[in-house]
Amino acid sequence: MGSLESLKYVLLGSTEYSTSLDMWGVGCIFVEMVTGMPTFPGIRDTYDQLDKIFKLLGTPTEETWPGVTHFPGYKPHKLGFYRPRKLGHNFPRLYDIVDGETIANAFLQLNPEQRVGAEEALQHPYFAPLPRKLYELPDEHYKLIANLNRHNHCHR
Repeated sequence: MGSLESLKYVLLGSTEYSTSLDMWGVGCIFVEMVTGMPTFPGIRDTYDQLDKIFKLLGTPTEETWPGVTHFPGYKPHKLGFYRPRKLGHNFPRLYDIVDGETIANAFLQLNPEQRVGAEEALQHPYFAPLPRKLYELPDEHYKLIANLNRHNHCHR
């Protein structure tokens, strides 16, 4: 499977694109960099991938992600129902980094409306130690980074 654009595009069958998909990818990459292992390694098929995601983040419902049950790939009979778990329980190394779990959690929200955006992420306490000069980079640098993120993968 490709990048976790799959979460919404392929896995659940939506055709809408938004930059929140890029932020999902950033979250997967962040967790992989911290842990040295794939965030949601897919094995067999789409529903195996979803099962891995939902076991950790919880199965989305209309209450947690309005409209999710209308996606063509949302098939309750093929999906288990799971409650969300703390990311640090699966990835204890996130606790070794100040604000590591909170920033990962902000990136890895199933509902794109609840997922942190790039500007908001830069204001997160995790990034506070970065030099202020970094925030003065011209927009061309941000566009390059966004394009690179769009092509990265969340699992292998």
